[in-house]
Amino acid sequence: MREKKKKDGTYQKQSGVSNKVSDLKTIEDEREAREDSLDAQLQVFRRLLPVWLKQVSSLKDPRQAKKIKNKLAVVLLFGLLSFVFQMSSRRQMNSQMSQPCFRETLQKLFPELESMPHADTLGRVLETLELDALPTAHVALVKKLIRSKKFATAENQGNGALAK
Repeated sequence: MREKKKKDGTYQKQSGVSNKVSDLKTIEDEREAREDSLDAQLQVFRRLLPVWLKQVSSLKDPRQAKKIKNKLAVVLLFGLLSFVFQMSSRRQMNSQMSQPCFRETLQKLFPELESMPHADTLGRVLETLELDALPTAHVALVKKLIRSKKFATAENQGNGALAK
């Protein structure tokens, strides 16, 4: 079937996780690789998060004003980060994202996070937030990506999966 698809021109090579042994030889090499990866992610966050935070800051907060400890943008950023770090439950969010080292690192990266909200706060906010509000912020972010031609850049670097 693969040969037939190659002849038809419809074959696309599967891009899966590599099954090779790590090229990294020392702990220092691994640290450097992780720092490079984090640096690349931070560059993306620093460029794109201000657009998203600006959109989210303009949303109407559904909570009672006297009981608010964290701004709506901070609570939603906490939710976004829990997604980025692949937290599977509120309990995991609370236990891992409130650890001193994790919290200190996040606060260095995102000064808006004066204190970490509780995951149940995020849950209540998402339950009561206007359903059409968040997609507007995401659309603004995607429009910025398209205008800056980030998808075309990724395709030119050999990662055509983003552009397709």
